Amino acid sequence: MPQHTHLVNLDALIKREDFESGPKAVGEVGEEITFNATQLKQGEFFYSCLRKPTFQRETSNWSPNMIVEFIRSFLDGELIPSVILWRSKQTNHVFIVDGSHRISALIAWINDDYGDGEISRQFWGPVPPKQAALHRKTQELVNETIGTYKSLCSPSQSQSQGALSELSASRAFRASARQTPTQKVEGDAEICEKSFLTINSNPATIDKNELAIIKARKKPNALATRALMRAGTGYPYWGNLPRAQEITKLAGETYELLFGQIVDIGTRVADVPRAGQPYSAEAFTMLLDMVNIFNEVTPAMWQQSTSKNTTQTTITLPDDLDGNTTLAFIEKVQKVARLAISPETKDGSLGLDQVVYSYGANGKFYPTAFIASLKFAKELTDSERYAFLKIRLPFEDFLVDYKSFIKDIGHSKGSRLRGLAAFTIMYKTIFKALSDGERDIQKIMSLLLGNPDLKLKEPNLKAMKVNRVTRKKFPKSVQAAAAVREALKTHGRCTICGARLPFYSRSQDHKLDGSKGGTGSLNNLQYTHPYCNSVKTKLEAEGWKLIGDN
Repeated sequence: MPQHTHLVNLDALIKREDFESGPKAVGEVGEEITFNATQLKQGEFFYSCLRKPTFQRETSNWSPNMIVEFIRSFLDGELIPSVILWRSKQTNHVFIVDGSHRISALIAWINDDYGDGEISRQFWGPVPPKQAALHRKTQELVNETIGTYKSLCSPSQSQSQGALSELSASRAFRASARQTPTQKVEGDAEICEKSFLTINSNPATIDKNELAIIKARKKPNALATRALMRAGTGYPYWGNLPRAQEITKLAGETYELLFGQIVDIGTRVADVPRAGQPYSAEAFTMLLDMVNIFNEVTPAMWQQSTSKNTTQTTITLPDDLDGNTTLAFIEKVQKVARLAISPETKDGSLGLDQVVYSYGANGKFYPTAFIASLKFAKELTDSERYAFLKIRLPFEDFLVDYKSFIKDIGHSKGSRLRGLAAFTIMYKTIFKALSDGERDIQKIMSLLLGNPDLKLKEPNLKAMKVNRVTRKKFPKSVQAAAAVREALKTHGRCTICGARLPFYSRSQDHKLDGSKGGTGSLNNLQYTHPYCNSVKTKLEAEGWKLIGDN
């Protein structure tokens, strides 16, 4: 079976609802809840009753292989873990306390929807290209390995049992007859929620950051992270807040600014994703860190400590009841992103090229490096921004020549914030050395290697690991490294400062300004960083030699 490591988005297949709906949200007692796979078809009564609690993580943590393997196991009668359910006595809705991915995999197979089918399109509207591509990959894998539900079980195919192979016939029988193993939670909604949190407290079950967000789901940093992760689409966790529509709109705009259109490294795109792969746990953690860092939120402000040695009992970040704080949190993230990677001159954007700042020579994206580049842009004073322009070319060339430092810090042990501090120290050290007139690269190297807070390694001049591959096919790591190499070659240069200019942050500039008779002709157009464009007149008055004039 071919291996696919990207994760399929099945989040649309089961509706969400708050446990607290209904007069007292009392659970049904007595009889067990049982069902078979055919009851999961769209239009079936049982399927219409299924719900996920609103705080449940997105059902997007399984690869195509995991989905297919689970479906196969179910159809071949192998042992599968029980699904844990809770039924509301008021609404008759059946909530999935544990097993959302398992049930969603069966729903996906039965309805031929792996993120871009009828149910998903009704939920998402326009489906992101990467999500649609994974839908097709999963379909192909299902067809190769198992066969579609329609080909095995649909009466419209007029297939008799005799027309099927022995294996297919046994699978068709189990699809219609095998009961999904279940357990039932007895008690009210509060007991059900506690059961969910207890089950998912094991870090092997759910990522610790997702679990923290679930526990703090009404706090503004949790809501802001949820909104940014899906560009304001999907389930609106903030939907009941008075400013919900504004949150949705701002989250979509900020997501577009951060991630852009390119969502993966490949041979058919001319660039790399500026903020890494958006459909990943890595992106979720990065966005959570960004929301917290740029809003000065510490863990003690929003998380109950799990340490036995702490006396902390007070959480100082209140729940957001109207959406005002969530909106403000997203606005701060957007403001920082505008300073670092926006194409707008009015924002004074530095237009930092993330292939320089956030990618290693191995093609790997480092989330902490991305956040550090935004933090660097945010913390420069007006005078420092102007000084940075003048030394930006050697500053960024140094980062490109010694990309192993990005890898060293990105892979360093300790908390993510420790890596952020290390990047900040590195940037400030290089910035100060170059601003003081130092141009001897070896001396700058010595400053960095001698700093005990950085723990950098002497650059390895030997071939990278991706150059020591022996198999004939190009693995993903080699393709990623090649994409970074080509992006460094093909990105243009700012005609004012000479540093690399990413496509997403190009500012149009008149070589001869309109006030001096310049026209909008092709010959008079040049591309620059937005900030460089905004201070060009001041630079010219000081006698700055534009790179484009050389």
